[in-house]
Parts: sequence; structure tokens; C-alpha cells
Amino acid sequence: MPQPQLVSNTGRTTWWTAFLLAIIALAFRLCLMPYYYGWEESDYGNLAMARGVLESGFRDYDMRHLPLYYFLSAAVLSVVDDTILATHIVSLVSGTAAVIFGYLLAREAFGQRAGVLAGVLLCIQPELALYSASSLREPLFTALVLAGGLALIRRRDLLSATATGLSFLTRFDSLATNMVVTFAVLLRRKGGRTSPRVAILGPLAVFTLFVAGWSAYCKVVHGTFLFFLPTVEVNIETGGAQEITERLPFILHGLKVAAALFFVTLPRHLSVVVWLLAFGAMVRYRRDLGRVSARGTLFLYLVFNTAFWLAIGFVGQHEPGHNLYWKWLYVVIPFWLIFAAGAAVAVVDRLRNHRLWAVATAVAMAAAVGWSFAAETARQLNMSARLYRPQVELAEWVEAHVPPGTSLIFDNIPACYIDRRPHEWHFLSWFDLDIPPGDRGALARLIAREDVRYVLWFKEDWTEAPVIAPYLAEPVPHTIGRYRLEPLFHEEEYGFIFYAVKPRPTEAQEP
Repeated sequence: MPQPQLVSNTGRTTWWTAFLLAIIALAFRLCLMPYYYGWEESDYGNLAMARGVLESGFRDYDMRHLPLYYFLSAAVLSVVDDTILATHIVSLVSGTAAVIFGYLLAREAFGQRAGVLAGVLLCIQPELALYSASSLREPLFTALVLAGGLALIRRRDLLSATATGLSFLTRFDSLATNMVVTFAVLLRRKGGRTSPRVAILGPLAVFTLFVAGWSAYCKVVHGTFLFFLPTVEVNIETGGAQEITERLPFILHGLKVAAALFFVTLPRHLSVVVWLLAFGAMVRYRRDLGRVSARGTLFLYLVFNTAFWLAIGFVGQHEPGHNLYWKWLYVVIPFWLIFAAGAAVAVVDRLRNHRLWAVATAVAMAAAVGWSFAAETARQLNMSARLYRPQVELAEWVEAHVPPGTSLIFDNIPACYIDRRPHEWHFLSWFDLDIPPGDRGALARLIAREDVRYVLWFKEDWTEAPVIAPYLAEPVPHTIGRYRLEPLFHEEEYGFIFYAVKPRPTEAQEP
């Protein structure tokens, strides 16, 4: 008599596929890691914040950056005692988990072949690969969102609510997107032992616990329940919206930015082929948007997360090519890849009676997507090495040559990189200097008072350096009171100058 199978062949195939995709994703990300110097300032700021959370005993969290990524990184840091390794472990594991969850979601909605194709695309898409080889929180956020979606499709509602609630504690975007999708699906779901209105009570309680808990923490520690305001204000202030005072021009410019994001930025990072396939799938399956099904649920996730990304562009109005949009795009990408995979399988299936055409079409799509992904990955690797490696090398020079205990006006990526571990240097930030703009005498008095030996100047206005000390913009020796600032390192593209502070020669005259 044959024995019953504890695991079906289908289930065994699913888990073996997930395991192989995880190996591919891990291997690719580990290969990228030595050559990738980060996305921008956030990579290095996260190092300092993770270290700060550990040193505070897991009590101190920045209100502008929700706590889960830093809590997990600090927990790993307490074991490995290496901040770069700890933050990279959290991102790497999360990014790999996102690949697995994306494969399972595509399989639920479009079948095994689409699932495998989506999994491969998730392994090699530039942002998904590069940013999970760095110290960004977006891989964790995306893994939790996808896990919540998978649990929701499988009717594990409390598990879904927990994963989605944790995604809120990573980025508060979920409050306006993924939590809303959860409620929309639960309210439209029919059948089962409870009514839809009763079914939402458990997830509602979970969401309330997470949101109210973080809001209460912010009130106690930072003095406000409105945890989202600092982030919103910063993104508006650094974008182009604050320059437009009238309503109609603001709306028109916002629509222009959103259109550029959708029709230019999105195809560039997804590849035109993936963008067209996914868009075609959305048109073909548009009626599923109102249905409670795997495909309909994924469609809702795609629409809400894409709309939120476009809304950020509409309100903040950064230049459409700004790399902030690439980071915010991270959670949107898996849903587009899943629908593109479903459409690609459908296209090949329609040509199954014309085998040569089917093979040629599949090869052409694969070649176009592969070339696009490779080109974008190479572009971002090159940009990272040009802009951020010099700043890491400067920080390493300071660690090797500047005696501990020295005071420096030192900020941004180099300071955050050194802050990855305890040290005895005294860093002064341009943000904290109480100096009138353009006042050389005030800077000279601060140098004397704090015994500053080195000054790091940046050309970007947001760093406050060119606002306070515009006279340091040229990489030449400068006389500041009784001091002479001599440039040691100068990098033009990102724009920084590193000065050594020396006593002014007695024969020098005041300018």
C-alpha cells in the first residue's frame, strides 16, 4: 500500500525554487558589495544611527527614521561588533527574503513559470540588488510589505497585519498604502465564518498598536505625536515645491514631475520592456482590480505604492532624475516585475503554435532586459565610486593620520563613516555652528576656542558649509584671522575641500 506524501511534488518544487533563487540573490549581492560605495548620505548616516541605538541601550531613535531597521542592526551589531557588517547583514537578508516573497507572490497570481521569471528579475534588478548590498532600510521595508501581501492572499490576516505593521516601523509609507490595501481586501472579502467588518478588527488592533506606540514614543522623547512632520517638511524644503507660491503653477509643475517619473524614470530603472509588459498586464487584468484574488490583491499593492511614489514627486517636486526617487521606488519595483513576468509568460504562450517565434521573442525580451539592467547597474556602481569612495578614503586618512582627541569641522559621509565605531575625535557640524554667514572673524574665533585643526567644506548648500563660509569655495590657501587654511584634499564632482588649519605666518597681512 503506497504511503501518503507529507510534502507534495508541487510543494517540493516551490521550496527548491525558492532556495535556488535565494542562493542566486545572495551570490549576486555579495559580488556587488566590494565595488559599491553606497547610495548616498543615507548609507553612512545609517551606520552612525545604528551605533547610536546600541550605545543608548536601544532607547534612542531619530523621529525622522522609524526604528525597526536600526533596532535590528543594533541587535546584530551587539553580536558582531562591526557596524558595516551588522547593517549589511540586515539589508542583505531582507533583500534576499524580498526575492523569495516576490517569487511566491508571482506564483500565486500567475503560476510557477511566471514566479520563476519574476524571481530571476528580482535577483538582478539594479536597485533591488545594489541597495540590499548596502546599509539602507528599504530592503527590510520591502520584504515586510511583500510578506504581508503573501499572508493576506493566503488569508493569514493577523500575520499579514503584523508584517505590514512592522513595515510601518521601517518606513511610515505603509500608513497611507499597504495598511489601506489590507483593509480594502478584508472589507471586500466574502465567505468565511465572520463578516468583513468583524474580520478587520484584528488587523485594526495590530495597526493601532504599532502606529499609536510609535506616536506615543515620539511624544515622550521628541515632544510631538506627529512623527511624520519632520520627514515631510525636509522633503518639501529640499525639493522644488517651495519655490512656487501660486496654486496653479504648483499643480502644473507637480503633474509634470509625476509624468516624468512615470514615463521616464520608471522605464529607465525597470527597462522599457518590463515597463511595457507590466503596463500591458495591468490593462489586460484591469477588471481584477475590483476582485478579491491573488492577482487583484497584487494589483492593489501596485496601484497604491506607485501612486504614493508619484504623489511624493507631485508634492516635493524634486528634479525627476534625483536619486531620492530611486530609493523611494524600491518597494514599487517588485510589483511591476511580477506583472511583467505574468505578461511575458502570456506573450510566449500565445506564440506556442509558432515555436520559432516564441523562442525568438523570449530571447529578445531577455536580451533587452538583461542589457538594460546591466547598464543601469554599471552606471550606479560607477557613480558610487566617483562620488562616495573619495569621502570614505578621506575618513580612512583621518583615522590613520589625525591624532585622537583632535577637533575638526567634519560632517556628512566622512563623519558618519568614522562614527560607525566609538572614537575620540571631536567633530563639529556646520549645522551646529552659531556663526553669521560670511563672518571670517567668527569662524576664526571658533577655531581658536575649539582648537580646530582641520575643516571639511562642501559645495552643496544643504550642508550649510557654503552658506556659513562661502569664501572657502576655492581650493587655495585662505587666511582666516590668525590662521591659514591650506587645502589637503579636493574633489570636484561631489564637491568637497579638506583644509588643514595652521598658524598664520607672522609676516602675513590681514586681507
